Amino acid sequence: MSAEIEVYLLGWDAASFNGGAKTAFARVYMAVHSLWSAQRSAQMCSEREAALVAEGTPRLDPGHRADAINAVVSAAMFIEGFVNELFSDAADKPHGTPRTRGLSDTAREQMRELWKGGAVPSDRISVIHKYQLALLCAGKRTFDPGCAPLQDVTTLIQLRNYLIHYNSESPNTVDLQKVFIGVMQRAGENRQPVGPPLFPNKVLGAGCANWACDTAARFVIEWQERLGLEHDYRSELESYPVEFRFNV
Repeated sequence: MSAEIEVYLLGWDAASFNGGAKTAFARVYMAVHSLWSAQRSAQMCSEREAALVAEGTPRLDPGHRADAINAVVSAAMFIEGFVNELFSDAADKPHGTPRTRGLSDTAREQMRELWKGGAVPSDRISVIHKYQLALLCAGKRTFDPGCAPLQDVTTLIQLRNYLIHYNSESPNTVDLQKVFIGVMQRAGENRQPVGPPLFPNKVLGAGCANWACDTAARFVIEWQERLGLEHDYRSELESYPVEFRFNV
């Protein structure tokens, strides 16, 4: 006898896995936790930056920078994790789940075929392409690559990729300079009186951290609405703490 238990990260009780079953498989949804983690880091970054600006110090603060990086990476994790979770539910649950309600049988079947038997393995499909493919499966309008919100998401993912695959020489490339300038135009720059280089000193700050969170949240909200999903990730996010109190 086996059982599968759906687990949201918050409030997980390990004892619930027993349940009398000889074998239990946990279906754990972590995407929303990634967004909360990003928002938490962004608030910490904002509080720390405000304190540093009040001090008037040009000193670079490792914690401030770490919070900005964490916000960017976690926001991108939310974007990627959320679409993967929906495709996985469609692929593994032929009759649907509460999270796939709103999708037609045809849409779920097409998503299942793409996820399990497509010409390109699912882990080789870009995250943006996954969002577009889901909309195509549902017969919905896809995002315009040259406009918001997809344009902002593309910039966010480029910044995340650079942080993950860091190379000390690459900030000098023309393409990455364009990414950095694009981030600052959208998010603003680190408000501390710090000098060059542009990256990371001016790019990574509270503005960037909050922009990353807002970009990820707005994009997924619009995608949910276009798909016609009944499940809204914000109903999960509401179960997380909304106030963070830290000493800066």
